[in-house]
Amino acid sequence: MRRRSAPLTGALLAGLVVTGAVLVGCSSHSGGSGTATPTTAPRTTTTMAMRPASGSGPIVFEDTFDGTGALDRSVWRAVVDVRHQSALTDRATNARRQNGNLVIEARRESASGMAYTSALIQTRTAFRYGRFEARMKLPTGAGTWPAFWLLGKPTWPIDGEIDVMEHYARHPAPGDAPTPSFGVVESNLHSPGTAAKPGDTARGRVTRTRIDPNTWHTYSVDWAPGTITFAVDGKVTATQTRPDGTGAGAGARTTTPADLATAWPFDDHPEVVAFDVFLGDFAGPVDGSAMPQQLLVDWVRVTRLPGVTTSIAPAP
Repeated sequence: MRRRSAPLTGALLAGLVVTGAVLVGCSSHSGGSGTATPTTAPRTTTTMAMRPASGSGPIVFEDTFDGTGALDRSVWRAVVDVRHQSALTDRATNARRQNGNLVIEARRESASGMAYTSALIQTRTAFRYGRFEARMKLPTGAGTWPAFWLLGKPTWPIDGEIDVMEHYARHPAPGDAPTPSFGVVESNLHSPGTAAKPGDTARGRVTRTRIDPNTWHTYSVDWAPGTITFAVDGKVTATQTRPDGTGAGAGARTTTPADLATAWPFDDHPEVVAFDVFLGDFAGPVDGSAMPQQLLVDWVRVTRLPGVTTSIAPAP
């Protein structure tokens, strides 16, 4: 599914390699089981420096959303737009800190010609490579579509998109069999299709993992040169590799040099971190009577992988 982003600004992170990129438009993992296992890593709101993390490499970015109030606008920006079946706003009613969590709240209220409002937020700094993880509790109302994802340059799908977690709360009608989307989270990569794998543009690399959406879980991706590995609650669910074989275990998935050049756009630029709650479309009809619906994020962090340099994009 296509998403767009708007121009970003960023900040330099201590100890990292700075790239010249400007973003415009458009394994053992820690914590996060259904029993809400606490993290033992140091906890500081909006950390932008390298320091040790429990069970992984140095932390290069972290936000623990401590307290209650507005988001740190030097770190996060809200995308104001109309997407799917809601108006995305920069209002605190739709995105804020509350009781130590990020809250993205979908609401039944009119704005920009839509019957619902919600939010999409993105970091003002972009990263290339590392472990990206967040501890989250999902909304469950019919028609909600929360996501945790990474997005690079604006030309979709040419510049690639990494979906760490999406959940389509499509509820079955009375008497129907349970649908495969509610209670199932998806990871995915979006990039141009190839002669051998044309479906890679949208659905060709989807992995589905069953979870209890009423409890907390940790979703993560390890992004390294040529290899992208997804996990839920520390358990690896999928590994995708560069089709020309530079990633470990890569198979022959393309047939021409042109395919190789376009099928893996994930090693040449950094990407921003994004959270949202979209409504409708893939998630089915929206249940307005269930509003408001909240996505809760306890913390998000980026850590450096062993032997891999994390690079970032400075402010344009």
